[in-house]
Amino acid sequence: MKKQLVAVTLDIQDLIKNYPPEYSCKNKKTKFEEALAIHKNQTGKIGVSRWKFAESQSPFAKNDVSVKLCDEYFSYDDADTADTKVYYLNYADPNLFGYYDSDLFAQDEIQTLEHPLLGSVMEYIDKNETSVLKSLTEENGEPTPYIVEGAPYWLKVVTNPTLPTGETLNLYGRNFCRASKEILDIAVTPIKEERANNIIALAAPALGSGEYKRKQIEQILKAVIASFSAALALADTKKCVIHTGNWGAGAFGNNRELIYLAQLVGASVAGGAELVFHAIDAGDFAEAKKKFDDWKGSADFAECVDFFVKQHYHWAFGDGN
Repeated sequence: MKKQLVAVTLDIQDLIKNYPPEYSCKNKKTKFEEALAIHKNQTGKIGVSRWKFAESQSPFAKNDVSVKLCDEYFSYDDADTADTKVYYLNYADPNLFGYYDSDLFAQDEIQTLEHPLLGSVMEYIDKNETSVLKSLTEENGEPTPYIVEGAPYWLKVVTNPTLPTGETLNLYGRNFCRASKEILDIAVTPIKEERANNIIALAAPALGSGEYKRKQIEQILKAVIASFSAALALADTKKCVIHTGNWGAGAFGNNRELIYLAQLVGASVAGGAELVFHAIDAGDFAEAKKKFDDWKGSADFAECVDFFVKQHYHWAFGDGN
C-alpha cells in the first residue's frame, strides 16, 4: 500500500551550518535565533523519506484502530519510548514546508517554527534535488507524503496567549508576524532540553466546491494510506501512535467528516495505528466514527473509494488562512 521513493539521513550540525532556515518574517527569524543560541551545538541525525501509494493485491481488510480525543492542539508531550513510536501530522502544502519562512501562520507554519530544522530540511532538498528527492508532497496529481524522523523541537508556540491584562489574543494567520516583542515573548518559549518529534507531512486537495469528485477522494485516501502505512513500517515492531486532527479542513476547505473517516479507514487498512484526534468537531467525528464502525472492509482500493463516493460528501469552505 506504500512505496518508498527515497530516504536520506541528514546531520543536524550540517543543516544548522549549511542549510539554515531563511525567514522573511522578522518575528520568526527572531525566535529562531533565540532557540539557535541554545541549540547551536546539538548533534544527531534526522531521517527524511518520501513515499507514494502502491496498489496491493491484498484486500483492504479492517484492522482495529484505537482512538483517543484531545480538546487541545498539539502539545508534543507524547514522545517516543522503548516500545512506542509517535508521529504528528503536518497539514502540508503540496510544496513541502513551502511557506515556513513567510508571514503565514497556519498549522504547517506553526509546526515548522516549533521545529525550525524542518525549514532546513526543505532547504537541503531544494539544493540537492534529484528525480525523486523533491520538496513536493504531491507530484503529477499523485500524493507523495514525507516522513521526517527526529525533527528537533526548539520552540513552544501558544497561538492564543493571555496577556497580563487578561486579554486573550489570536496569533493565527498573519497576526503572528505583526505581533509585538512583548506578545511574542509570552506566546513563544524556547525549549532548553533536547527533544525531537516525528512528522508526517501530507497534503490534502484544496478549495473544491460541490460534491467531491472520485479523483479527489482517491487523492485523500492515497495520501493517508501511503503515509500511515509508511509510519507503521518505520515503527517496525513498536506500537504506532499518530497525532492528527482537522487535516486539510482549515485553509484547504475539506469536509471534516470525510477527513476524519478517511483517517480512520486509512489507519485501519494500513495495519491498525492508534489515532489521537486533536481539537476536532465532535458532531462530525461522531458521524465519521459511526460510518467507520459500519464499514466492513473492502476488496480493493476501488471498492474502498466506492464506499466514500456513496456518502455524497460536499466541500466546505476554507478559513482564509
